[in-house]
Formats: sequence, structure tokens, C-alpha cells
Amino acid sequence: MALIGGAAPTLVITTPPPAPQGTVGVPYTWQVAATGGTLPYLWGSQGLLAEGLTIDSDGPDKSTATISGTPTKAVVTEFLISVSDAIGSSANKNYPLTIVPATTGGLTISYPPQFSPRCLVFRLI
Repeated sequence: MALIGGAAPTLVITTPPPAPQGTVGVPYTWQVAATGGTLPYLWGSQGLLAEGLTIDSDGPDKSTATISGTPTKAVVTEFLISVSDAIGSSANKNYPLTIVPATTGGLTISYPPQFSPRCLVFRLI
């Protein structure tokens, strides 16, 4: 960012909370962006980032970061994303995150309309 007669604009994380919901066993990708400050940026996280997820800076100027991976456990958590710029300015933002359990196939039982489900006996083996 070129400066002409003044300081760089304030560094701000522009991606609003919350983080999108994820599902155990399903690949997850979410991008966080910042503006202001002096490029390049250095990104990090504090707190519990769901198991299986990591944060990495994107692009040559590191103006965005991506949270990605495959969650391994269901969790409701909150973590702090932090970014600092080339001259030491920093910004932080809290993000709630919910990882839900994987869904499994259910058992569907159908019966002819002339039978009442109260009369049927099932034997599962």
C-alpha cells in the first residue's frame, strides 16, 4: 500500500462472525479477510480451532487467510483470529464455530396401508 502524506489506514478484519457451520468428516474451507495497515499480513488464531482445521495465509501479500481441513469431532467453540501487518499494527476478532456430527443413514420402515404399525413385529438381526 503506497502512503502519500500520511499513515496507513487502520488494520481491520472485515469478515463478520460467526464462522460457517461445519460437519464432522466433511472438508471445510472458509476465508477471512482484512484491510488497511501495511502489507504483507501475518495471520494466527488463539483458542480452540476445531480438531482437524488449520489457518494459513493466502497469496503473496497474505491479505487473506483460510481456515481449512476436515473436522474430526463435533464441537461448539469460539476462537480468536489475529492479524498483524508489516509495521506491527494488529487486529483481532472472535468467531464462534459449530461443527455438527456427521449424519448417518436412518432406518425407514414402510408397511402396506391396510396394516396398522401397532400390529407389526420387527426382528432386527
